[in-house]
Amino acid sequence: MKYSPLGIKDHFKKVDDRTVGISDLPLKFQGSTVTIDFDDVGTYKGPFVVKCFLASEFLIYFNDTEHHVNPWEGFSHLLFHEHCDHRLNEISFEYRYPDVNADLHQATVELKSIEGLLRSIVMTIPEDNIDSALDIAHKTFIGILDAICLRKRIPIQIQRIEVLTKKGRMQRSYTTMPYTPVELDVDDIITVNYIPQVLRPCLTLYREAINSCNPYYRLLCLFRISERLREIQNENVMKLKQDLSFKRPSITIPDNDLTRIFFKRFIGKSLNNFLENHVKTEYRNNISHLGLRKGSFDAYGNMKLPPADNKINSSVEATNAVLIDAINVAIKEEITIMKKYNLA
Repeated sequence: MKYSPLGIKDHFKKVDDRTVGISDLPLKFQGSTVTIDFDDVGTYKGPFVVKCFLASEFLIYFNDTEHHVNPWEGFSHLLFHEHCDHRLNEISFEYRYPDVNADLHQATVELKSIEGLLRSIVMTIPEDNIDSALDIAHKTFIGILDAICLRKRIPIQIQRIEVLTKKGRMQRSYTTMPYTPVELDVDDIITVNYIPQVLRPCLTLYREAINSCNPYYRLLCLFRISERLREIQNENVMKLKQDLSFKRPSITIPDNDLTRIFFKRFIGKSLNNFLENHVKTEYRNNISHLGLRKGSFDAYGNMKLPPADNKINSSVEATNAVLIDAINVAIKEEITIMKKYNLA
């Protein structure tokens, strides 16, 4: 399912048919990978051009004066000169879709570099349906990147994916929203003095979750926080069991555009219910384990949660969007309770 929040398209502006700019992005969208459909998507009948822009989280340590780096243009640790090896200029790929019994088709793959560094991979696919073309291209990209990583032992990730018409008109974009600067004030610094020691590991993991570009790791961090928070909450309840005035506020799943699409059955239910009956069963267990007896594979032997699928399968992004807000509230409420009742 695509994560395409209501109103997100208002913050995307076409610079031209091939370029999209992002502006005035609300905090609730920042850090999430969202899907944007443009113009005549659904009416255009192929062929499609799918662009995979590359990335590496190790870019923050990049120190090479020979190469200009604009992350939006793509980045990799791979040296590639388009005119040196003509075999890499256009590579043919044969495929059968949707299964091995389908007719044989041929697609082409091109590698694009800037200043001698590979920046993107482009695949042209003779399919009539955008979702089919994207599925074929995405699986091809993942296979190529997996093989490169094994052979070269370098980090290589997908930054974003764009789907265009044969003439270069933008159809769809899968993009991770950037964070924008926020004002810092003195309370942001001195608040550390009022955080109970027992809760500080939860804050550390919360920052780790926000820092991560990988939604699966982000989810694991948030789930670990929930596990520790429940222990702390139970300990505090035991300390306050004689205080009849104490009543812990209930944190529930809100009714909003996101939850109505992805989590309708959890609206109004407790955060703990959401964690136990959705997050744990759908994601946490499959992210943590990989084994036939663990239920990690589907009937065809494919991983149920391939890490690279997060760019086009946005259900985990929607889950994180709920958790980031709810866990934030839970931590702050526990800080308030422990301060009010002198439990630090």
